Amino acid sequence: YYSLHRGIMLGLGSGLCSGSSLDDLFGTVSGFSLSLDGEDDRVTLSEEITLAVDGDGSDHTISFWSKRVSSETRDTVLGAHSDVGSVQSNFKTKLELTTTPKLAIESEENGEEATAAITDNTGWHHYAVTWNGQDGAGNTAQPIMYEDGAAVTTVAGNFGKTANQDFIFDTIGAVNNTTSGEHEFRGLLYQLAIWNTTLDDTTIRAVYNSGNPIPVEQDSGDYNNSSNLIHLYKFNEGSGTITKDSVNDNIEGTLKEEAEFSTTIPG
Repeated sequence: YYSLHRGIMLGLGSGLCSGSSLDDLFGTVSGFSLSLDGEDDRVTLSEEITLAVDGDGSDHTISFWSKRVSSETRDTVLGAHSDVGSVQSNFKTKLELTTTPKLAIESEENGEEATAAITDNTGWHHYAVTWNGQDGAGNTAQPIMYEDGAAVTTVAGNFGKTANQDFIFDTIGAVNNTTSGEHEFRGLLYQLAIWNTTLDDTTIRAVYNSGNPIPVEQDSGDYNNSSNLIHLYKFNEGSGTITKDSVNDNIEGTLKEEAEFSTTIPG
């Protein structure tokens, strides 16, 4: 049905908006991942992305696939910094896979983080973090973390407790400088997606899809939140030094150092 439907639309011609592709309209699963195996590999975004943590209705979900080189390293998935050439200043790790191993997320308020134990191996895994925005006056944002479609025990750690301390990032990966607390990601990342709603257990399972990624910009089965998608990095360019946000085309990422695209993907 999916292929037939795409063929029908192609025949209509006028059904496509100027500058739009069939992939943009219907969604596809990318055949590429992002490889950050080299020294100081990272992607710097053209502007910051801010996700509210405190405040009623400040609900979000972050989802990504990961294949690490080693579970004994700290691997920055998302960070916030000023980036000039090969130098990062005022760097903060915002979302990372740690050595325990754990999945960890931190707001702009230092120390207000949530964590959850994850699988200790180097295979492909799907991770998601959801939260419900609270009043920022002593209440946490009720984060829930998922691995491979199932909720894992989450330690809230005061995430979202302080008012006006949002989740802000402008880099995927990081410069490797353990002295200053910067830890680059070593491995592969796939389909980084963000929604402006808290996806429930059933929806997270649908996104995981037993280890076979789905095109999240298209509703399918138990997944019906494509309209809530606000950022999506598919890394489907395959070559070059630019990766696009498939939802917000005003924000693009520049691959730095030896960051590159890989044909190794989940599924």
